[in-house]
Amino acid sequence: MPQRLRSLELYRVNAFQAHCQIIKMQFLEPWVQSIQNKPTEDINMLPEIWSKENIGAIIIDDRPTPQLRACVLNTLLMGIRRWQVSVYTTSKALDAMKTLFKDLEPFVKINCLEQTDSEFGWNGYNQLLKNADFWQSLDHDKILIFQTDTLLIKPVDFEYFKYDYVGSPWAKNRYDSHSFPRYSKTLNRIEAAIESRIYCNSVPDGLINGNGGLSIRNPKLMAEICIKHSNKSPSDEAEDIFFAQHINSHSRAIAPPEIVESFCCETEYRGTCGAHAAWRYIDARDCAALYEEHCKHVMALVEASTTTTEN
Repeated sequence: MPQRLRSLELYRVNAFQAHCQIIKMQFLEPWVQSIQNKPTEDINMLPEIWSKENIGAIIIDDRPTPQLRACVLNTLLMGIRRWQVSVYTTSKALDAMKTLFKDLEPFVKINCLEQTDSEFGWNGYNQLLKNADFWQSLDHDKILIFQTDTLLIKPVDFEYFKYDYVGSPWAKNRYDSHSFPRYSKTLNRIEAAIESRIYCNSVPDGLINGNGGLSIRNPKLMAEICIKHSNKSPSDEAEDIFFAQHINSHSRAIAPPEIVESFCCETEYRGTCGAHAAWRYIDARDCAALYEEHCKHVMALVEASTTTTEN
């Protein structure tokens, strides 16, 4: 990636994390304090359609950071306490994770992976998710997988959980260009520098659904695909590409394009439920709109979930 684009992307990542911390401190932490001692039935957060379903949310991470806490709190809120969040981490990070989420029992469960004490990393993540044993250890009918570079902008409708795999759509070979101002050594304005990049170039042709960073999965089907195909998957193959290549031949509940496009965005924001690293790619105006839309939903959900029944 060209240097100017790299610097701009780093700025955008930092801006996203700043947004998350503002939301966390202004809304999410006070929300946690307000509901810790409230019985669930007093908050009216278990609609019948959800209580009958066995749905969970999981994140796999070995970095006990404020960003992780912000992401977990936001996912709890957007699930309207209809799901428990399970954090999977390494033995090295286990104690720190338990400390980070000590005040969130029983809403957040910390699980220790059978891994070495070394850093987990991208390869470890992909190898774990391409292992049938992991999926078979989950006791949910459907799960929402999320990462610290994802954001649920608004609550996820139950409709999405009818499908076996829903991720953000890949935009293979799409590219964008940015104009960067330049100045001479005498600080006179000179011609701009144009830098471009291509998205999703490593994604095989024909794959749309989708990026796994924020995704809905059927654990039983993921395990089935792993059992039949993981031994042929290269060690450096991303787990979401692996599953995307096999899901259509195994699933009877394939998400149509309109479901995929409305669930999560990555390179184009269209009022989706969630986003995965979209701030790296989308137009700055769309990014601002995404942040504000998220803030408004957080405000509304916090207000609704902390209002007493007498009101």
